[in-house]
Amino acid sequence: MATEIWNVVLAAGSGRRLATVTQGTPKQFWCADGRSSLLDDTFARVAPLAPRARTTVVVDRAHRRYV
Repeated sequence: MATEIWNVVLAAGSGRRLATVTQGTPKQFWCADGRSSLLDDTFARVAPLAPRARTTVVVDRAHRRYV
């Protein structure tokens, strides 16, 4: 039986240590280069492992406005 690989991306941190740099935006949603967020960069890195349909992201309820 073949096993399907899933990507599980944990992005629930509050990013308090970088809050002064990110102006309060949780670091996973912050666009350091002005183009893509750290979360987008993570999606790009895990994309070769499993299709987007088998990628799950775990975020904090407080981050709803960013998702």
